[in-house]
Amino acid sequence: MSNEVLTSAIAALVALISVAIGIYGQVRTTRLQHQLVQQRETQSQEAKATEILAKYRDPLLRAAHDLQSRLFRLMSGTFLGTSFPNITKTEKIYLFQNTMYVLAEYLGWVEILRREIRFLDLGNVKANHRLAELMESITEIFSQDSRKDLFRLLRGEQRAIGEIMIASATHTNAAPLECLGYATFVQKLKDPDFNYWFKNLHKDIEKFIREPGVSRNRIVLLQNALIDLIDFLDPDCARIPESKRKKVKPGEYAFHAKD
Repeated sequence: MSNEVLTSAIAALVALISVAIGIYGQVRTTRLQHQLVQQRETQSQEAKATEILAKYRDPLLRAAHDLQSRLFRLMSGTFLGTSFPNITKTEKIYLFQNTMYVLAEYLGWVEILRREIRFLDLGNVKANHRLAELMESITEIFSQDSRKDLFRLLRGEQRAIGEIMIASATHTNAAPLECLGYATFVQKLKDPDFNYWFKNLHKDIEKFIREPGVSRNRIVLLQNALIDLIDFLDPDCARIPESKRKKVKPGEYAFHAKD
């Protein structure tokens, strides 16, 4: 082989290697760029998730605590330090209306949180995944097919109550969605269309305080699941003290407590 041919072959080989290296470099650069884009998107999603959870953590925590506290006190068989049969008419009205409110308020904040995160793919955000598991557990307890247990709400009913509990104020980034206040809730109960969603719950409360032997399984499960949610939202007991997180056990009656 002549020197000219050898030189040409070597030059061609070098050029081929250069092209291959260039292609490899481009592919590697493209992959790195894609990975960086994915990483930024994940970080952006995590940042948005953190922002949303921070915005609604306290109201959801408060609503979960108010509901579990009411369920805990219902298990005592007393209200305002008086046994159910001896409460006054005014106290009974308050018991009915306020119990419906704390339950509806919790569902309202769940619906608000669901609306806030519905357009975000948060599957990789561990904190959100755990929160979703806890809220789904409560949703399932409400809807599980056990007709003899009181306070059953199907998934659609839970969503409906959550929807009507959202205040109609204009929603902007600077003005988070809010749930109806108690006074507004009581006023709206006079509206047949609004009250419709609470008729069965009202009957269940009536049955609960009139029939001591009625099944309390769902109430126990709900109260326990709400404590788990509270533990997640406030792990350091900075907002809800540990002494307020007692789980009711099946067959156990809670101590008498003032409202």
